[in-house]
Amino acid sequence: MNDKIITVRTFGQFAISYHGQMMTMQEMKSNKLILLFVYFLNHQKDKITSEQIIQFLWAYEDIDSPTNALKNLVYRLRTILKKGLGLEGVIKTGRGSYHLNPDFTFDVDAFTFKDIVDHQEDYTMPEYYVKALSLYRGDYLSELNGDRHIVVEAMTYRQMATTLIFHYAHYLEEHKDYLKMIEVAKKGSEYDQTNESLYALWIKGLYLNRQYEEAGKVYTAVVDHFYHTLGTYPSEELQSLYALIQKETHTASSTIIDVMKDLEDCHKTGTMYVEYGTFRTIVTLQSRVIDRVGLSSYICLVTVKYYPEDEKGKRYLCKTMDDLKTTFVSSLRTGDVICRYSYNQYVVMLTMCNYEDACQVMNRVTARINRNLNNKGIALQLAMQEVK
Repeated sequence: MNDKIITVRTFGQFAISYHGQMMTMQEMKSNKLILLFVYFLNHQKDKITSEQIIQFLWAYEDIDSPTNALKNLVYRLRTILKKGLGLEGVIKTGRGSYHLNPDFTFDVDAFTFKDIVDHQEDYTMPEYYVKALSLYRGDYLSELNGDRHIVVEAMTYRQMATTLIFHYAHYLEEHKDYLKMIEVAKKGSEYDQTNESLYALWIKGLYLNRQYEEAGKVYTAVVDHFYHTLGTYPSEELQSLYALIQKETHTASSTIIDVMKDLEDCHKTGTMYVEYGTFRTIVTLQSRVIDRVGLSSYICLVTVKYYPEDEKGKRYLCKTMDDLKTTFVSSLRTGDVICRYSYNQYVVMLTMCNYEDACQVMNRVTARINRNLNNKGIALQLAMQEVK
């Protein structure tokens, strides 16, 4: 029995384990040491020349005596493996080359993950998904995600995991295991926070499991997340799910008393702040009645421009957008409607007014906003068009 098994975790937090001892990125304290070790792992059946390793590690760096730099790095890696894990003889030196000692077995989660994906036929359907996804705990070498060597591999593994999550979630939906579907889709959205379809699967699972209130909360949080991170409004897929959720929030046996009680808040004064799907519905209704009442309504797009477009500017933009929302809600008229359209835009519907009145309202509100702005790098742009 081989007891020389070194376990390497590359998904999520990097770690090396051997005989009950573990060493993480914090103990190694060097990106180059991890890169060197991972390079050995990826070529563990090969004798790697010094030139190949130097090209891998320092291709875009100008260093003195790269051969000595490599010898020093290999020495440091051997030392830290011995000190941290009691490992000796892992890295062998040849004539102008290095290789991993074949007496050791390396159990690497990324290699096992890929092997499972490549041999799907060896597993039952649920076992296949569970076994593969149990290994994927986050991005490949996430602590080195800015390194040029890691980016492509990390994206490849993430795409593989995302595809598995999609297929598994749909499999669970077909078998009506909605609780597991929720769990899988939620975990997937944590791994890839820019994939809107993963969030849609999570919300759909909540809807199918009749957790309508929770589905509505997640929808609202997701819409806000995409506004702030990508500057996009919800997709048709998400809006359709939200419409389904809204239909299910009322019971089939409601009485007129229940309905009126539920509508009590509708009589409150003040500007309405809504999500984009609701905004579109309100605009559609408004366009159907304006001809009958003889008055117009106007859509105004408010765009916040900020300079410089760096991290500090983005942070100030976020604060400004929050302040704008408060000002709009408190300053616009009762019956007007406002919605966040993108990361730096609001869209406003001014109801039942002519063009001159609409301009007067927006000029008054933006003048108030401009007085409150204390950053000369922020500017407002307005565009207005009549609802047809």
